[in-house]
Amino acid sequence: MTRLTVLALASLFAFGCGSSSKATQQDAAVAHDGPGQSDAPIQRDGARDAAQATCDLPTDLGALGALTGDVFLASDATPSEYFVYDAALDTNTTPNLFEIEFYAGSGVFTSGIAPGTYTISDKELNYATCGLCVKLLGKVDLTTFNVDQIYMATGGTVTLTSVTGTLTGSFTNLTFEHVDIDSTTFVSTPLNDGCSSQTASGTFTAPIPVPDGGVPPTDAAPTD
Repeated sequence: MTRLTVLALASLFAFGCGSSSKATQQDAAVAHDGPGQSDAPIQRDGARDAAQATCDLPTDLGALGALTGDVFLASDATPSEYFVYDAALDTNTTPNLFEIEFYAGSGVFTSGIAPGTYTISDKELNYATCGLCVKLLGKVDLTTFNVDQIYMATGGTVTLTSVTGTLTGSFTNLTFEHVDIDSTTFVSTPLNDGCSSQTASGTFTAPIPVPDGGVPPTDAAPTD
């Protein structure tokens, strides 16, 4: 499938207001077509250079516990192809966000998005090649949907116990560094500005929505 990225920032309205329609979520999505291709670029990191001294995220988030978030789909993807999980880390006017994007056919998901315990290494370290793309988004503007800083995971593990119907999982010892993501190649490059973060552990669970006009994917054989 076409590689997409969704900064599903309409989800933040769900955190603040208690609801968010699927149509709104899809309209807020920003499409992107993978390395070497071009489409609408992702929201760019607001940091302009490595000399920036102010870091959006604390250096240690501690144990995050049970996150409260939502799963969102792109308008032209099914849950077996791509989805994104977003959870706000605070209630600030411009909140920080924990985000995982799931890409079938990339990184650890070469054979499809599946339960398992995955180490953040190799292709998962760069946004252009990751299948399990774990990020922190700093100071998200709820009006413009701009992201001030993007932190890409540099280590740790993610365990997925369910990826069908309901997304359920946990993570341990995740570490992050401040990066810039190229809007054409989607390669993430460390800014080496001293901005990094980490979290000891956390869990997440959220229902995976049904695509518009479709039904949830299933491996069961059709019945009469």
